[in-house]
Amino acid sequence: MTLRILFGTLLISSLSYAQAPSGGSAPETKPAGQAAAAGKNAARSKALYPRTQEAINKTMASIQSKKGSANLAEAQEAVNALNVYRYLCGVPFSVKADASMCSQAKAAADACAAKGTISHSLGSYTDQCNLAASSRDLPMVETVHMYMDDSGGANREMRGHRMHCLKYGFTATGFGKQKGFGAMRVMLGGGGKTPKMKRGWSYPGNGFYPAAWMKGNGWSYYAPPGVSMKNASVSMWKLEQPPKKAPTPSELKQAQSVSMGGVFKHDGQIVFEPQIQAPEGIYWVEIKAGNFSDKYVVEFF
Repeated sequence: MTLRILFGTLLISSLSYAQAPSGGSAPETKPAGQAAAAGKNAARSKALYPRTQEAINKTMASIQSKKGSANLAEAQEAVNALNVYRYLCGVPFSVKADASMCSQAKAAADACAAKGTISHSLGSYTDQCNLAASSRDLPMVETVHMYMDDSGGANREMRGHRMHCLKYGFTATGFGKQKGFGAMRVMLGGGGKTPKMKRGWSYPGNGFYPAAWMKGNGWSYYAPPGVSMKNASVSMWKLEQPPKKAPTPSELKQAQSVSMGGVFKHDGQIVFEPQIQAPEGIYWVEIKAGNFSDKYVVEFF
């Protein structure tokens, strides 16, 4: 399977070109019966682990079971995947598949196919969509995983596709495709207000996180409204055991510090690249930006 890897300049609209990740298959959801035993889940701090593995698998299965009408069936599958990511990352996960937005996304994909390339300057809503390309037919649901991976030189610092996918007030979208080109309608105005909150949200989300739904090497943290990440710092450790409470500085000195391949700071988010072999293990993350700080655990399963 050969996928085209396309690079581009991050546009003012915060859109960029999606690069196909290695291994393009959709992640598989573990049946709830394969979740960790209740005793294991019970050992976790509810403050640090807001959802058990069983609850996560059950909710993911429920989200993915939603069916769309005949003409929106494939788009609904893509929206389901989008909502799974949103659920796992801690933002509202009730995004709807909108028929008119699907038509707009289809027009964008058609425009790219007609030119044989992806560009946000082709009209036909291309400036209002995430765009992806492949040398083969590109299932709509696969583009969601590509946008969340968001790898490639032009995407690395901002992860703009992912940022749009995880926008807090995102309520409706549309997907379209044509001859190996895909589009997702994302530029939808303000997308609703983000409520006041003490902490932000992240990719991967805090607590338990299914490894199959971790795409790429870039992690993202999105700050609450009014908090700038331009001067933020991030620290990360790999833990041997799940924490029952926030580790103390002395305890973290005994833990394995995780080095970063790159840290990119923006007004409302910070993107960082932990140097880890694979999405497995237990990690403690600390974000600091002026008087604001957030600390959370990520445990892959």
